[in-house]
Parts: sequence; structure tokens; C-alpha cells
Amino acid sequence: MTSQQPPAQTPGTGKQSNGLAVAGCILALCAVVFFWVPILNFVMSVLGIVFSGIGFSRAKAPGSPGRGLAIAGLAIALGAMVLSILVIIALFAQVP
Repeated sequence: MTSQQPPAQTPGTGKQSNGLAVAGCILALCAVVFFWVPILNFVMSVLGIVFSGIGFSRAKAPGSPGRGLAIAGLAIALGAMVLSILVIIALFAQVP
């Protein structure tokens, strides 16, 4: 009779995280930092909105891991998107 041993647990694997929510929040923060580069800001804002939105949909229950990060990522990315649009308008506006 051979008895099987339970799989060894590695430290830190007890709690799941939401990688897409983390990625969306980081991209949103980078979009705010690089607001002065219009195309880069716009791309990072869009990716931040997409990743945070997917992360939010994966964290359906209130209090599930990554839900707060997904909400923060969406809010910051939307703000960065508005900032990006304002910078693009300012760059292409004709000053009399």
C-alpha cells in the first residue's frame, strides 16, 4: 500500500489575486504619469480600461480579490483618457 502525500504548498499561494485588475491599475497609473506623450497616454488608457474592465468582471462578488484595484484602475484610466484628449486638443488647437 502506497500512501500519497499531499502536494507541498509554497508560501503565498493561499490567496488568489486578480492579475488583470493589477495590470489595468498599473497601466492607468502609467498613463497618468506619461500624460504629456499623447499617443502613449491614449494607448495605455485604453489598455487600462480594457484590463480593469475584464478584471472587474472576473471579480463578481463584493470583497473578492482585485475588485478594488479594478475599480481604481477604471477610474484612473478614464481620468487619464480625458487628460489625453485634453492634451491632444491643446496640441492641435490653433492659437490666434
